[in-house]
Amino acid sequence: MKIQVIGLGSMWTKYNSTCYLIDDKIMVDFPNGACKYLYRLNIIPNTIDNIVLAHFHGDHYFDSLFIY
Repeated sequence: MKIQVIGLGSMWTKYNSTCYLIDDKIMVDFPNGACKYLYRLNIIPNTIDNIVLAHFHGDHYFDSLFIY
């Protein structure tokens, strides 16, 4: 299993909000800035198969609205 840290910050920091990528196919949360970070890793965001959301605050799901 490969786990990549996409972000460890919060909405009010210069870092991406907390989220993780598992095996390049599962995102745990999909916060603001996640799509741009995935492109930097050469991963096209709409190739993500599953998204697990911790809860429905914008800093946990906002970029998921733009991948489908």
